[in-house]
Amino acid sequence: MNTRLFQNHIVRKEIPLEPIWDFHTLNAEEEKQEKFQMIVPGCWESNPKLSSYKGKALYSKKVFFGGNVRLVFKGVSHTAHVYLDKKEVSYHYNAYTEFSVILEDIPYGEHLLEVKVDNTFHEESALHVRNDYYSYGGITRPVVMEAIDDMFIRHIHFIPYKENGKWYATISAFVNNLSSEEKMVTLKIKINDEEVSFNDKALPPHTEIRMENSYEFRSAIPYTLENPKLYRMEAKLLYNEKEVDDLIDRVGFREIKVSGKDILINGGKSYHQRSKSS
Repeated sequence: MNTRLFQNHIVRKEIPLEPIWDFHTLNAEEEKQEKFQMIVPGCWESNPKLSSYKGKALYSKKVFFGGNVRLVFKGVSHTAHVYLDKKEVSYHYNAYTEFSVILEDIPYGEHLLEVKVDNTFHEESALHVRNDYYSYGGITRPVVMEAIDDMFIRHIHFIPYKENGKWYATISAFVNNLSSEEKMVTLKIKINDEEVSFNDKALPPHTEIRMENSYEFRSAIPYTLENPKLYRMEAKLLYNEKEVDDLIDRVGFREIKVSGKDILINGGKSYHQRSKSS
């Protein structure tokens, strides 16, 4: 299942997850109660019997996989404890932020994946005081399981800026090495027809490093409200000249600043602000 409007990876492969999960409500002692089948993503209030349920619940699914895996949750409301084969591997609070966990050297075979979800207001939650905010429950956004190499790109941060009439961008790439050996890698990043690279970078064992540099982009067309120009950014991680991982995203060249009461986009007022002030 693709969670974006475009493909995020070509080299890195997803491990398919069927959308139907086993689901149990839990009592105060966290013992399994009533069983349902639940679609992920979705909120449990979509089931008429759970339309007003506040409490804990357990999602479970058997998945066949092995090796190194990145498990990504796009959103769980509100508190999530993630278990693999009954061992807790991740915890996260906040329904609206993505979180992930790296599972290393997993034996190939069938494994039990479980997510304990809590949508109540309690001492661990920011909304610990009861209020009129409705807290939906469940794995409300997609779950993605990715097979990864010992070396992989976790994230790329793209910050555009304009200087002396020219467009530049600071690119920060976060690259991981899960192996016990130092690796020499090259990261190539292509934006439209322009390519930049971080050549022959050493990745220490069991470490994430940050590669960062600023580059000029001579053919950049600015992103505006009238012409929201986006570029495909394709990053490829190479080891011994072989592509071992990739990451695809979209970026635009835009600066936003505040001057007095005005919000300036690329140094000027937006069309809406110009019309309002005229």
